[in-house]
Order: sequence, then structure tokens, then C-alpha cells
Amino acid sequence: MISLRFNKKETENLWDGLLIVSKTRGFTFGENGDIKVSVKKIACGLSIEGKGNEYTISWAEKNDFFRAICMLVGLLESGETDIHKCEEPKMKMCGAMLDCSRNAVLKVETVIKLMGKMASAGMNTVMLYTEDTYEVEGYPYFGYMRGRYTVSEIQEMDKAAKALGIEMIPCIQTLAHLRNTLRWSYAEEMRDDDDVLLIDEEKTYTFIEAMFKSVKEAYTSDKILIGMDEAHFVGRGKYYDLHGDSNRFELLSKHLTRVCEISKKYGFEPIMWSDMFFRLSSKNGWYYDLDTKIPEDIHTKIPEEITLAYWDYYNTDKNIYRFMIDKHFDIQRNTIFVGGAWTWLGMGPGYKKTFDTTNIALDVCHEKGLNNIIVTMWGDDGAEVNVLTMLGGIQLFAEYNYYETVDTEHLKKHFKLCMGHNLDNFLALEIDNLPATADKGNLCPISRTIVYQDILCGIFDKNFEGLNLKGHYKAKFEEIKNISEPGLEALFDYYVSLTKVLYEKAEIGIDIKCAYDKCDIEALKELVSELKVLLADYRDMCDKFEKLWLSENKAFGFDVYDLRTGGTKARIETAIRKLTAYISGKLEKIEELEEERLYYLAGDNKTPSLGEHIHRRIATVVVTD
Repeated sequence: MISLRFNKKETENLWDGLLIVSKTRGFTFGENGDIKVSVKKIACGLSIEGKGNEYTISWAEKNDFFRAICMLVGLLESGETDIHKCEEPKMKMCGAMLDCSRNAVLKVETVIKLMGKMASAGMNTVMLYTEDTYEVEGYPYFGYMRGRYTVSEIQEMDKAAKALGIEMIPCIQTLAHLRNTLRWSYAEEMRDDDDVLLIDEEKTYTFIEAMFKSVKEAYTSDKILIGMDEAHFVGRGKYYDLHGDSNRFELLSKHLTRVCEISKKYGFEPIMWSDMFFRLSSKNGWYYDLDTKIPEDIHTKIPEEITLAYWDYYNTDKNIYRFMIDKHFDIQRNTIFVGGAWTWLGMGPGYKKTFDTTNIALDVCHEKGLNNIIVTMWGDDGAEVNVLTMLGGIQLFAEYNYYETVDTEHLKKHFKLCMGHNLDNFLALEIDNLPATADKGNLCPISRTIVYQDILCGIFDKNFEGLNLKGHYKAKFEEIKNISEPGLEALFDYYVSLTKVLYEKAEIGIDIKCAYDKCDIEALKELVSELKVLLADYRDMCDKFEKLWLSENKAFGFDVYDLRTGGTKARIETAIRKLTAYISGKLEKIEELEEERLYYLAGDNKTPSLGEHIHRRIATVVVTD
């Protein structure tokens, strides 16, 4: 392990950050290390100069310093000793948003570990996305049984962020995405619909002010992201019952003004997701509608202090990014671009989609002079993809802080230098990159569908015919089981177990239906044996996931996974029981297997859908109220 020697007086204000980064990157330091490192403050950027056992790190900001230190360690590990490297940042803000609201609430130590990784790559911002997962005085049901952070926990993370040169920005919701807390009776009088707060109700603004008061106590940043995205039904629930039809654009603007007044009272500079302005100006409600006609006087209706967060995780057309950025600039407000590192479909990360969208989006950001970028890693519908799988996505955004263009080889090299990891090992975790879906440009959450699909009903089996899913996931299993990433053993152990279940379960429903239709009793006997093996391996997969979950997240939220997989295990047991009874003649027929298999069509889609990412749509065809 590389051992660095610093003059403590020179690095006194960096020492606490070095303690974090040295653990996450893997090196030792002190006043007696083998490699002497002198440090020098400069106006902009970073440089590493030296050879043999003596080097000078020049740095402008703390994030530059930690990136430089980690690159020095990486270069020394690779055997390079004559080092001359300079980099200059191109962004004012470069960071990541950590989703702590979709079941998984990251442990304090996990957030600090992730910030150590971010600092290693040169990031200077972290946003903590908390819908109702922080405590608010006077509202005990806000975040109840959700693993909410206490003020002291956030203060601990905030202190670590400052040591790393990272600004920790609170991300809350002040309009929509509040379904988990609006379910409780205390919120009845300030609920527009199940997900949206009631505008013009004074109790709503008392509630929002309590949020700001709590956040002010917890964070030292003067910035705050106030949400307001995807409020699709604002003004259409109780508000409509009370006030009738309204201009929803004006309604949103009025609410924003009230929230900004509260924000100003607590000394915050507010940031808001911008999509509702675009949706409400579009005839079809589409965010990326190129025919959108935003009112020319919109800048007069939005508080001057607001910063707009333009989020786009989907597009691969530069012209869409150009159009959207120009439209944001027309609003005459500071703008942040928020991209996506795909962790919210399937059971693994989506690196291809991440690269395909990010490289284009950030090229345009450079072209347009948009110098604030954030990467999100959402955990939609359960947070079943661990955030650590997407460390390569964090590195990708960090590289665009220092370079105009970033190709795969560049990313691999700097990922190894800064974080000490092999990118190919993380790319292997993209388990849904089937050749049959690769040319469509979209992520296909087939793995999630396989994990939760019912064996006997097999509502996706018709869609899966001919895809050789068993062969694909068997190959992924063989690849991942040979990977070694020190410090991430629990992560890769889980993916070994998961891919084993995937190749065992992917086509077994198809095989059972085929054997049943042919009345092939011997084949059914063999398939019962396979189901028993699958059941044991499914249990092992669940155990590995629980170990991984509890190592990184608070316990709250795991119950959702437990309930989902528990139901699937029960259905495997039911399949074994029914098939055994049928084979022995105790059961005349299996009703689920009597049904003809039809293609699964999602919503009004006319084309068979290869996968589904919402659990309730996978597990059963029954819709319950």
C-alpha cells in the first residue's frame, strides 16, 4: 500500500478529509510515510510534479487536492514515478445526488464513504434527496418508520462533506412526491391529492416552514433544492373541489413565490426542478416537447433568486439538449444540468444508457457554457440496485469537470487512478445488456421481471421465447463469479447469487408449460427437481441481498424487498406442490397451466414489452384498489 508523508502544518486543514479519502481510496499517510508530498496553493486547478520519492501537489480547491492525491497514488501503484500532470476544472458545480427516499436510506457512514469516492474523483457537491426521510419538529409522522435522518446525523455528514471540500445541499419536496407522508391523517387538510400538497391552504405553508427550520439546523449550505417536479395533478384534486378550475401555470407560480419567501426567511438560495413549467406549457404535457411555447414573460413570474434544475436522463439527440438549455436560458435564471447514472431499471446498473446520454448531454453543456452538473442515481420502486454499482457513472461526470470529451479508455484509466477500481468489473454488472435488446437503445429491465415473475402464471413467458435468457444470464454468472474487487465483496457476491437465480428461473416457466401441454410426466419430474434447486438458490440470493442492504442502508425499507421475495418464494413452493400433486395423480389439472400464454403488452402499447420495472405489474395481473 502506498504510504504518503506530509508536513502536518502544511496540510492541517486537509487532515480530516485525508482520513476519509485514505480509507475509501486505499493508502496510508502521516508524517513518516515513504513518499514525501509537499503541497502548494494555486489560483486554479491542480498539478502533480515530481519523481522518485518526492512530489509537489498544487491545488486551488479541496476537491482538486483530493483528486490530485488519489491520482498520485494511482500513478505510483501503476509503477509510474516521473510524474507531470496538470488539470483545470471547467465546472463551478460538479457533484452527485444520493437518493435516500425510495426505500433505501443510506447509512451515515455510507454517505461519508460515497463522498470520499466523489472527492477522489474531484467532485465538489453532493445533494441528499430526502422526501420525508429527515426529522421535522412538530410532525412525528413525517418520516415515521422510514429511517429518517436526525438533525445530528445530517450534521455529521455535513461536517465530513466540508472536510472533503464538498458542499452538501439539502433536497426536499415542497409540492409533490410526498405520498409517503401524505398518507397519514395529520396531512388531511393540506392534501390536494395522494402525492401533492394543497396550495393556498395556510397549514401547508406552516408545514413547509417547519421543513425549512429543520433543514436550516442540520445543513451549513445556503442552497436548497425545493423540488416541485412531476406535480402532475396539482390543482386537480381537493384544490379543484374548493376553488374550481384554475390556471395551473399561475397556481404553480403563486406557490413557488410563497415557498421562496419562506426560503429567503431562512437564508437559503432556492433551486427547483424546472419540468412543470415546460409540462404546463406543452399541449401534451411532455417535458421535452420541442413545440413547447413557454410564456415570454415567464421570467417576471418566477422569483429572481431561483435556480432551475434541468433534468434529462433519456435523450440521445444533441438538438434536444440544445433546445432545452436554450429554453432554460430564455427564462433568465441560473441553471443546473442534472443527468442520470441509471440505477433504477432491472436489477443491475445501466452503463450503456448512462454513457449514451451523458456523453452527449455534457458535450452540449460545454458547448453552451452551462457549468453546473449533477448526476442522479435514483432508486425507483425499491432501490434494489445498490448505488455502489454506479461508481463508474460518478467518475464519468467528474471527468467532464476537467475534460471536454471523455471516451471509455480515458474513463477506465482515471477510474483506476482516482478510485482504484477496474471499470470492466463494474460494466460486468450490467446484466440486462442482451443482444436482442441492444439495438433499441433503451434499458430493458428483464432481470427484475425474472426475479419476481410467477412461475405458474408466467405472464412474460410468451415475450421471453427465443431470447436464450438462460444462456445470457449463465454467461453473466460465469463472468461475475471470477471478479475480485477488494472492499466490495458483498456487492459482487450478491450479483453472483442473483445471476445464478436468473439463469435458473428465466425459462423454467416456459419449460413447465411446454411439458404440461405435452403431458410429459418425466420432464415435469425433472422440472420439479430444478424448482427445488431454484428455491434454495433464491433463498441464498435473498440472504446475500440482505447482507448487502444492511451493510450500506438503514434497516427501514428492506421490508419491501422481504415481502416481495417472500411472495415469490411462496409461489415457487406452490408450483412445486401443485406439480407434485399433478404428477402423482392427486390433482387432475393445474388451472394456471391450462391458460394459453399471451404477449404481455404494457398499457396501450401494441408491441410486446420485454420487461417491466414496477413490481406490482410483474408479480400479478390483478389490480387491487
